Amino acid sequence: MKNYKEEAITEKKLIHVSTTCNKCGKTKEPEQVDHYIWETFAYDFAIHFKEGSQYEEQKWMFDICEECAIEFVKTFKIVPQYFNGSTSSQSQKVFDEWKKTGQINNALYYNSMLSSIKKGL
Repeated sequence: MKNYKEEAITEKKLIHVSTTCNKCGKTKEPEQVDHYIWETFAYDFAIHFKEGSQYEEQKWMFDICEECAIEFVKTFKIVPQYFNGSTSSQSQKVFDEWKKTGQINNALYYNSMLSSIKKGL
């Protein structure tokens, strides 16, 4: 027969309470977006510098809020791959328009998607 005793165990655990954007300094607390999901709408980045770089073997990690991430992407000259789900040559037009207005031009977007689908056939 096994004999047991009851014992209280305490455990230390890290609990995510907020994220601070390394660029603008705003701190955001997680908000519930689904029954089980809490989100801060901040994105973590890591840069692993390659051999030959002046920062060789360094790894920089930082968090950027959604607003700063969007502003950063708006500085790009070339459309990011899979911007708004498309990889066609029309994507650059959609991207350039989005950078100016902050809105996806639906007509350009759908033409971009159709062009992408036609190339796949």
